[in-house]
Amino acid sequence: MAIQLVQEEGGNDPRNQLLLAYAFLHAAHAANKSDWKQLAQDLLEETIDNQLEFSPKYANTKEFIQIMHLCSRIHQYIPEGKCQNHVELLLNEMLTPDAFAKLLQELISNGKFGIEDGIAGIGLVMVASIAEFEPSWDEAFFAF
Repeated sequence: MAIQLVQEEGGNDPRNQLLLAYAFLHAAHAANKSDWKQLAQDLLEETIDNQLEFSPKYANTKEFIQIMHLCSRIHQYIPEGKCQNHVELLLNEMLTPDAFAKLLQELISNGKFGIEDGIAGIGLVMVASIAEFEPSWDEAFFAF
């Protein structure tokens, strides 16, 4: 039902699909339910295969930060397989030196230093992505 609701209400936005996959992965991990994890992986594969073509040229830095954060969190829950490879490729694409330098230069030029749409947000996402635990403050990135 949750998948159907997301597809009906925001099916064209890959952030919604990624957020739903992340929620299923988080719940599967907490409840130790392999069928929920498989559901999340299926949704993630579908999202990446059919919709998610990331470009570092996102006009909206907030979207960039949200997608980067969701991908880094999903990556922590998926130990191996196709989903992990896709998420790794996506993260690598977002963090290529040229794309990242261009993004940072654009943010500095426009005076964007905040958490939601600026340099601070990107820095916090990077810290959260390497943390061994999920910091409570990272929930701010899920507020669309």
